[in-house]
Order: sequence, then structure tokens, then C-alpha cells
Amino acid sequence: MTNKQEFFVQASGSAYTTNTVRGCRASSTSSANMAAERMGEKLFGASLSRVEKAADENQFTTRWTAHAQEEEWASVDANGLLDFGPVIPVSNTAVAKGPAIGLRVVVCTQASWTDGARRHERFAFVPDIAAAQGRDEKDRVLLEWLHRSARLTRPKDSLGVVFETRIRRSEMAAW
Repeated sequence: MTNKQEFFVQASGSAYTTNTVRGCRASSTSSANMAAERMGEKLFGASLSRVEKAADENQFTTRWTAHAQEEEWASVDANGLLDFGPVIPVSNTAVAKGPAIGLRVVVCTQASWTDGARRHERFAFVPDIAAAQGRDEKDRVLLEWLHRSARLTRPKDSLGVVFETRIRRSEMAAW
């Protein structure tokens, strides 16, 4: 998914209404700018960076572009621990891609949590991977989690995050 989305705001009567994009729609009675801001928030949530007017189509319709933060990867290591960053670390497997904050929110909502060795340290992980024996079983467990996570994350709630549907490694390495 892209980190920007174009949409239109149309003035009709005493309201400004957007077209429907990815199941989202917004309106405002105060201004086209307010309707565009609301649409950007619905499309990208916490990942929204800015909304800008792109062009006037005519006297009643304007084109707008909502921008989200730069995209990052969520990946998982052989023990099931999740990692977030601009690249997939060597020997990790990709889990999802999306705008930085939205990625963490959506992926961590689907993950399980464990306490770290230090006080107040917590780690997100994909359940059951550490217990799986061998790469094939680990891949099967990961794919089940990916499909379940993708199914539970509706387009309206995705914040621009897309879960992987197949195993993608940065470098083929043994688990």
C-alpha cells in the first residue's frame, strides 16, 4: 500500500463531502479543508503526516492528497520476536509493511507480549514460533498467524498496513 492517497472533496449545499476511498468517507459543514483532514485521519490514523490541496477540478470539487509517514517493515526472527525498521534484517522473515506508527500499532495489536530481562522491558512476538520444530513448521505457524492477522485487520482499520501472504526472507538462512 502506498503512503499517499488522493481523493476529492465536493461542495454540495451546506456540506463538504469526500468520495469513498478504501471504505472511508468524511464530511464537514465548516470547510473543504476540514473534510479533507478528517478523510486523512480515517485513511491513515496515527500515521497521517499531512493533507494538502492538489488542485481545483471545478468550482464545486477539489482534489486532495493525504500523506502518511514513510513505510517500514515488520519482520520476525527464528524465535518469533518482532522487529521494525526500514529494511528486513538478515535471516528475518517479513511480516507486514506500512507507515511507521501505523505498522507498530496494527502488528503489535495482533502479536503476543513477553517481559524482558530488564524492568519495564517488553517484547512483541508471534505466538508458537519458538516452540515449532524445524523451518517448515515455523513457516506454517507464521503463515497461519499472517493469514489470521490479515483477516482480522479490516481495510478501514489497517492504517495503511499490508500483511504478507507468503514467506519473504531478506536472505535465505536456516532457522
